[in-house]
Amino acid sequence: MNKDDIPWILGIQTMRDCGEDELIWNPTIDGEYTVASGYRMKQSEKEGAETSNKSITKGWWTAVWHSNLTPKIKNFIWRVCHNWVPSKTELAKRGIKLDRTCTGCWNQIETISHAIWQCPRLKYVWKETGLWHLFPKSLGLMSDLMEFLMFMKNKCSNQDFERFLGMSWMVWSQRNNRIFQNKNPPLKSWTPWALDFVNHALTKATDIKDKKRDKSVIRWKAPPKGSFLINCDAALSPDQMGSGIVAVIRDFKGNLVAAEVKYHNGYVSVLMAKCMALRLGLYLSHKMNTNPFYLTSDNLTAINHLLSRKASRTDWGLQLKDILCSHLLDDCIEIRYVSRDSNRVAHSLARWAFKLKSNSFWSEVLPSCAAAILDAEKSGLV
Repeated sequence: MNKDDIPWILGIQTMRDCGEDELIWNPTIDGEYTVASGYRMKQSEKEGAETSNKSITKGWWTAVWHSNLTPKIKNFIWRVCHNWVPSKTELAKRGIKLDRTCTGCWNQIETISHAIWQCPRLKYVWKETGLWHLFPKSLGLMSDLMEFLMFMKNKCSNQDFERFLGMSWMVWSQRNNRIFQNKNPPLKSWTPWALDFVNHALTKATDIKDKKRDKSVIRWKAPPKGSFLINCDAALSPDQMGSGIVAVIRDFKGNLVAAEVKYHNGYVSVLMAKCMALRLGLYLSHKMNTNPFYLTSDNLTAINHLLSRKASRTDWGLQLKDILCSHLLDDCIEIRYVSRDSNRVAHSLARWAFKLKSNSFWSEVLPSCAAAILDAEKSGLV
């Protein structure tokens, strides 16, 4: 037996009355093999050595897409990184016959880098922006412009980096206006205006994000009077064996009725752990006789499969099959997906169980990490 398989074997959840053993394919949601899933698995193995670089690049793009930049500027940065900005050099590469000399300095060939950052006439702009001293001397030798942008990201604060990207777009727009509309204002008067424009756009985007964030805050919502709410969750880590699962039952006032956590040894998938938590919640409700009730989880796949009343041919599907073949859902008013913000008490307890490898039950006072969240949610109920 391969030692790497032992934690996964320890994580297998045996079930009674589930028929004969059968082969399933874990990479698909229904347990059936597909050529596409096999191809994806093979590719992921091939690309294992590239994971670190891809992770850095993905993190960088995530920061750009979630920044305060306008969609137009984000699109421009994407085109810069892929050499899709139509500088004279790029147009010549695509077979267009033209003079490649920069019309800003009339001295050098116009590449993307030259048109936006390196043209001598732009030195004033980037000095006024406060970023000229950060430009590397090797900028002209960089064929990968994303390397330069990532270099600048590491040298600037987030705010300065967003301003740098915004001004890069403004410089390119000014270049286009100069060539195609014959608009060429003095850079000494254009630069302060451009900086104000970028700063205003970034401030406006921040305000909009803050307003959206305020509107999108979703807190725990109490069930109707006379009913109960079951919150289920799980916590695990790809780098650490084991998982913690939890079920929390609360009444219409937000008071704790019961909570139970269990620690399971061995490796399991996230979906498996979430389904185990749902099953734990239903058995806890049956034991505490908390009827009628609402069943919730922040895992959409598990909730959708329960709602469809179909158990997938997978290891986690057996957990749902046990639920569907029992009478545990007879008094369930609704099976509902909730966001992580609506599941904070359960999430806190799942992490607590995972960290301490604990099996515990409460009907009164929760551990402090979850008790503080529960009290805050109770005080916020209308």
